[in-house]
This record gives sequence, structure tokens and C-alpha cells, in this order.
Amino acid sequence: MAYVTSDYAGRLEAHLRSHANPELAGPMQAYMRDQFAFLGIKSPERTALVRQFLQENGVPGNGELEQAVRELWAQPEREFQYAALTLLGKRGKPADASRIELLEELITTKSWWDTV
Repeated sequence: MAYVTSDYAGRLEAHLRSHANPELAGPMQAYMRDQFAFLGIKSPERTALVRQFLQENGVPGNGELEQAVRELWAQPEREFQYAALTLLGKRGKPADASRIELLEELITTKSWWDTV
């Protein structure tokens, strides 16, 4: 099943997947009670990787942002949901009313203590 169709989300996906650590993925999944698959990228490294990606690629515009967030959120590995939330945070706080539908979707799908 293809989750990513946008160029931006595809590049971010490839960037994160290139740093996957299968040895850490299992313990990370177990820590989250097997609710989500993981690439095995610990939070400090993931934060640095997403920061690097954003420095090189910028933050997508509003139209592309929503598509990228949805596509990243659809990925099975949890690191992509974290990256999607980072993108949302970079595009402006507070979120305006036009994002209510997207935020509701994110809150009600793949929700767990770490993202709500």
C-alpha cells in the first residue's frame, strides 16, 4: 500500500528510513505496548534528523503541508507521526480554524499518550 504521493513527504520518509535501526525498533515497539511499529530512531536523533531536513527543504506551504502531514500520519512507523506533528508546529501557532478538521483527524487516529 502506497502511503506517500507528495514529493515533500516522500523525501522526508526516505530521509528517516535511511536512518532506521532495526535493533532498537523492537524494544521501542514493546515500550509502546505494541501499539505501533517503529523505525528504531530514538527521539534525540529523530529530532536532529527532522531539523536537518527542514533546514535543507524548508516547511511546506499550507496546501502541501496538510497533504504531507496526512501522508506521514498514514505510515505505520511512529516516527512519521512525530515528524508530522513537528511539521504542523513549524507552520504556525496557534493553528487557525481551517486546520480543525485535520487536527480532529490526527487526534482520533493513531492516538496514544505520546501524541495527544
